[in-house]
Amino acid sequence: MSGGGWYSEKYAPKPEPEPPAPTSGPGPGFDGRLLALLGGGLLVVAIVAALLLRGSPAASTARATETPAAPSVPSAPAATQPPDVGALHAFWALIEDPDLSYHVETHGTGLVGEEAYTFSESLDVAGDDWKGTEVAHGFGGVGVTQVVALDTTVWYKFPDGWHRNVEHDPFFRSRPLLGLDNIRDLMAAGSVQRNGTTLYDLKSTTDWQPYPGRLIGFVSLGLHVDTLELDVLVTSDGVPVEATVHIEAGGLGSNGKPQLDAKATRTFTKVGGTFTIVAPKP
Repeated sequence: MSGGGWYSEKYAPKPEPEPPAPTSGPGPGFDGRLLALLGGGLLVVAIVAALLLRGSPAASTARATETPAAPSVPSAPAATQPPDVGALHAFWALIEDPDLSYHVETHGTGLVGEEAYTFSESLDVAGDDWKGTEVAHGFGGVGVTQVVALDTTVWYKFPDGWHRNVEHDPFFRSRPLLGLDNIRDLMAAGSVQRNGTTLYDLKSTTDWQPYPGRLIGFVSLGLHVDTLELDVLVTSDGVPVEATVHIEAGGLGSNGKPQLDAKATRTFTKVGGTFTIVAPKP
């Protein structure tokens, strides 16, 4: 993962086709749909938003202009580094491990025009593999599904059992963590107190170029990203505790608000734990 190579080359987002003209939606020229594969309860968490206003930017994962530029990474010995810088380096050393494992609980909310949606995840992750439950609610649809992902092979649970598919969409990738491809994607930003414990805040820089849909419950995000913010709280040993993402996209609608405004919080536990993730039995 280090050096920004393998992820950028292997997992660079592919251009998405232009969506069809909308027939309805929360605002003029906007179509926000909850696309669900429903099979007696199956829901692949797939919220697709497409801005179709005349002159709107093409689909993009553009960096947020508000995010500070990446600072030079200090080269001083660790003993002389500020604590937050030391935590940044410790965190990066941890997430470079290709076998990094953890449990993550995700809770997200968003507005697409005037339509609200929510999503959540409860996942065990081990390297490139993960399993768990995903839930989405919005645009008149709601559903829960169990998923097992072994690299690009993904199993979904239908009422009649497990079904196998091969997925290359970035939505189904667990690495790199939070789409972080290089240590310069983050900058040390001081400390916070949580329940009497000192945690260190790592903020995203303009170098951070993730696949944004995965972070806020979207399989496809056909919108120009205007604001892209990440805060990761870690211990002095670099162990992630919490990560929050805020994304605004699609410019301003007729109501003067972002066409898409979404936030998600991920809570990490059992970092370094042992998880057995295998293909489910048919």
